[in-house]
Amino acid sequence: HSVVVTEGAFNALAVERAIGGNVAALGGSDIREMHVAKLAPFKHVTILSDSDKAGDEVAASLFAMLGRHTRVTRVRLPDNVDANDVSTSDLRDALCPAPLPRTSSL
Repeated sequence: HSVVVTEGAFNALAVERAIGGNVAALGGSDIREMHVAKLAPFKHVTILSDSDKAGDEVAASLFAMLGRHTRVTRVRLPDNVDANDVSTSDLRDALCPAPLPRTSSL
């Protein structure tokens, strides 16, 4: 199981529209213990916080709090761009990049 975490509800709705699956909105940049308790059981947490100072702080805090419980990664959109500012296909590409091509050795 995996989950994508955003700071706000509109960004969470954009993620849900782009990829479906489990999405959680923090409701701002203040992380509470209940957030950690609800996110820790997931095998992978992807952070899609805003690309600003507050978003960087949210990501750092979630890494620190969840890193010992689960795999945590961050997808960072360009500066001043939120998930609900980009097209559904661009958001899908950012969150689900194409796998690298396999090479074979002969």
